[in-house]
Amino acid sequence: QCEIDWFELKEADQFEMNEQRFLVTIELERPDLIVLCTPNNPTGKVLSLNFIEKVAELTRRWKGNVLIDEAFFDFLPEGTKSSALLTASYSNLFVMKSFTKFFGVPGLRLGAILSSHQGFREHIDTYGVPWRINMMAEQYALGAMVDLEYQKKTRLLIQEERQWLSEAFGEMAPLKIFESHADYLLIKTSPALGDSIEKALRAEGILIRNCANYRGLGKGYFRIAVKDHNSNAKLLEVISKVLNS
Repeated sequence: QCEIDWFELKEADQFEMNEQRFLVTIELERPDLIVLCTPNNPTGKVLSLNFIEKVAELTRRWKGNVLIDEAFFDFLPEGTKSSALLTASYSNLFVMKSFTKFFGVPGLRLGAILSSHQGFREHIDTYGVPWRINMMAEQYALGAMVDLEYQKKTRLLIQEERQWLSEAFGEMAPLKIFESHADYLLIKTSPALGDSIEKALRAEGILIRNCANYRGLGKGYFRIAVKDHNSNAKLLEVISKVLNS
């Protein structure tokens, strides 16, 4: 029973966050909770740590809270600073982390919320967490966190393949591709061509994310995953056939 206000990103801005417009908007609206996603889904855009700190600082003036979704954050280049670094200074900041995306284990339901909010901690201690972590998931998490070699290789692979895919799609008129920092790319075309591409890929056992139901997007937008080179090459091959037919 809450009222939700949406802050839509603009294609004219390449779906980049207009920081000043956002800060002015939340100061006028003064919401109880602000939810931000970095990298954004489905655009792959990343919010700066400086901007997130400004949002947390401004919001606590009216005792509001900020929730940052970092489900795809681990795909970013090594050294990228997480919003979690700010939680010690801002008790109104909550950061969601996920194992399921980066390590490809959605069935384990692994994740966490990071916060220094004392009341939130007391609530969890009193009522427990909504989803218990079983022994298998716990052992997997402990092993995954110290598997630095896998983490390094995955980030490097995504970075190289994303660049390769971006350049390839950039030469495929009439497709329009948007710059991304995540393990996926947002692409725009006409609704009819988008349907043809999705149908042809499905026939080859390749599923893409139709983004028609995303608020602010519509028919003709779709998101593709950055995978291993052979998978990416197959994706491009099928799409090329559609464009040339």
